[in-house]
Amino acid sequence: MAYTRAGLSPDGSSSYYLPRLIGITRTKELMLTNRTLPAQEASQWGLVTEVVADAELADRTNQLADQMAATARQSNGGVKALMLGTSRTVWKSRWNSRDG
Repeated sequence: MAYTRAGLSPDGSSSYYLPRLIGITRTKELMLTNRTLPAQEASQWGLVTEVVADAELADRTNQLADQMAATARQSNGGVKALMLGTSRTVWKSRWNSRDG
């Protein structure tokens, strides 16, 4: 997160979602230090569901795509809408405030 390195404050999306995912303390640490978060640490913090070696990435991506393609498209859309809807009203309010 190089925002503060460039003299900017983080955009609304990261300042809204990251504290909810990893907590305020970890979010501040990432935003104020601009450090790169290693994959294993991102996994431990719950930001990614799994970590694979570079050589395995394409195969694993194809496996996941095949699994998702084998499910009902309508239910996948419903799941996405349901998850996004849990914070949509608060997100719009946050984005419109332009304070972070």
